[in-house]
Amino acid sequence: MNYNIVKVTSKGQMTIPHIIRKKLNIKKDDSLIVYLQNDEIRIKKLSVVEPLGDNDPIWKFAGTLVDEPDVAENHDKYLVMEEKKHLEYKKDE
Repeated sequence: MNYNIVKVTSKGQMTIPHIIRKKLNIKKDDSLIVYLQNDEIRIKKLSVVEPLGDNDPIWKFAGTLVDEPDVAENHDKYLVMEEKKHLEYKKDE
């Protein structure tokens, strides 16, 4: 494992080394998740969820559930709810 040493500024800022930014394709205005795990600071690139295309297989299930919310109508809501659960779980570790 390769290590990079970075310094923290008086404002708590640090620079992510270029080689890591390049490997993870981190660019200006990207969002990162920062959380504490035991005694380590973890940083993870937040992946953007792209809207589904017209040919996505999920659409064949839209409207097929009886007495349940429509999958197509609530798809993005479900994704956000799951991401929040994941982030809360990581936060509590």
